[in-house]
Amino acid sequence: MSAIHGVVVLLGAEEEADVIRALADHRDSLDVVRRCADLAEIRAAARSRIADLAVLDATDPDLDPRVVEDLHRHGMRVVLVVPGTAFERADRCGADARAAAGAPDQVVESLLAIVRSDAGPASSMRERGAHEGLPAPQDDDAPTTDPFDEGGTIDEEPSREPGRLIAVWGTSGAPGRSSIAVALADALSRHGGALLVDADTSNPSIAHMLGLDVDPSGLSALIRRASRAGVSGRDVGGVAVSAGEGLDVVTGLTTPHRWREAGPAGLVDVLDAARTASPWVVVDVAAVGLDAVPDDLRHQGSRDDLTAAVLRRATDVLCVVRGDAVGIHRLGHVRAWWSDYGSGVDLKVVVNRVSTAGAGPRPLNAIQAALRPLLAGSAVRVVPEDPSVVRSCLEAAPVTRSAPGSDAAAAVEEIARALVEGLGWDAPARRRHPV
Repeated sequence: MSAIHGVVVLLGAEEEADVIRALADHRDSLDVVRRCADLAEIRAAARSRIADLAVLDATDPDLDPRVVEDLHRHGMRVVLVVPGTAFERADRCGADARAAAGAPDQVVESLLAIVRSDAGPASSMRERGAHEGLPAPQDDDAPTTDPFDEGGTIDEEPSREPGRLIAVWGTSGAPGRSSIAVALADALSRHGGALLVDADTSNPSIAHMLGLDVDPSGLSALIRRASRAGVSGRDVGGVAVSAGEGLDVVTGLTTPHRWREAGPAGLVDVLDAARTASPWVVVDVAAVGLDAVPDDLRHQGSRDDLTAAVLRRATDVLCVVRGDAVGIHRLGHVRAWWSDYGSGVDLKVVVNRVSTAGAGPRPLNAIQAALRPLLAGSAVRVVPEDPSVVRSCLEAAPVTRSAPGSDAAAAVEEIARALVEGLGWDAPARRRHPV
């Protein structure tokens, strides 16, 4: 005797009645255990294991990939009932199958196909193929026509090569990641324009540093759009705000406790779209807790999952470390974590806030000696301690604009030059910066 699978249903009244009548002919394998009032009830049914199949309305405004991912995590497979205008959104949700609205027999066939299949939930319907008789999901390359398209300063150029994605990461303990990210984005803005994204979910601060409005969050808005309808470079331009000629900013979360509004998959979608809009995308990300992170790209995850998703997508990863004994010690742990969970891209180490107070009377020699066991003799880029960096925050401007002749600004400009000209990270700077 075959197992009977519990089914929960959340559809419009007329559609729901037709589906339940169609399911009545298959009580030997499909049993409708609950007609739910909302998605919260569906999720409760999955957690309590009273059903392992769900039939949902694809047009439910609260339905997004996170909901489907949560149901999958609790062993529930999902069939979406899709009207003729919502096929692409249904595909983005990552359900196991879909059926056309007004076709209850297709719903039943989709459920039976899932029951017969031994495969677990796949990542998207595009990978599995659409249900027979339904149009295949289409790629939407046309510009969107919604509020995201208004007021942006970035022009999307779909035909050009994607821009470089530079993640500014580093150790814990405030090594100055955000200051480096802001100054580097400004320096790169003079090479075709740059976009700065605040993806620090622990201490988002770029809006404060540049005197920009903190609320609303540009990052949250883009990630919500990515999960519901997809996101384009034009959408990024509609949300980004100008921080000076050539430099645009996607502001971060309004407060750190709202980090769950972001998600690894949605954030990667946003960054991929940003790369179509700007030749240089600089992303400020948080330090990690050094715990293990999964390999899969999920719609939900921890703060470390978010950081790891950005780092694995980046074309360049700058690892910022404070120029003292504690900073160098922490770099060893970060490199070990990167070796286990990173993308294989070589870290570009930036030793920041270097001074005689923190590293002795000959700080460059001391730092190179301390780093030799960690970096196998490779050189690093050094940014000296400079009061101009603190003053630039008071002036709400990158140090490369507020104090272009300062030692810190010159060091960051050299980093930008190395990236633009494709210089090796060991290439000598044009000038020596006193520390």
